[in-house]
Amino acid sequence: MDVTFAGAAREGLLALSVAQLALTALAGVDLLLGIQVGGVAGVVLSVVAFYSGLAIWILALVVWPIVVDPERRGEPVRSGVRLGALLMLAHPIRIGLLALLVGIMTLVSTILIAAILTFAAAYIALVIAHYVLPGADRLEGRQTVVVEASEP
Repeated sequence: MDVTFAGAAREGLLALSVAQLALTALAGVDLLLGIQVGGVAGVVLSVVAFYSGLAIWILALVVWPIVVDPERRGEPVRSGVRLGALLMLAHPIRIGLLALLVGIMTLVSTILIAAILTFAAAYIALVIAHYVLPGADRLEGRQTVVVEASEP
């Protein structure tokens, strides 16, 4: 996987990043607009924007480990996004609990800034990949790769 800006653009990861950022910004603006408008229309707009932002965040938690997986290097980003959406729909409780756990860990580690700087971000990425990638492998019918720890 090419980790340069041009490599990310060539592989479609840049487009996925920009789309995720644009949809998140749109949901945030809609949420703020709905809060300021008030009334029934404002409540409906706020609720839809909140759930849209939540769905974008949960989908991102599932999709990103799949699209950057070295085992799926040759596959297009679109198939990774489709697989992530199918995985989210196939296991909504498992993915929802994973998102809740990641949200709690992110909140706690943000409050304790030393934890986010030292280890929380790497641990969160490891936990997400540990649960998402085997589920995606099972959904596709692939053999899950198990890496054995080597002794020194």
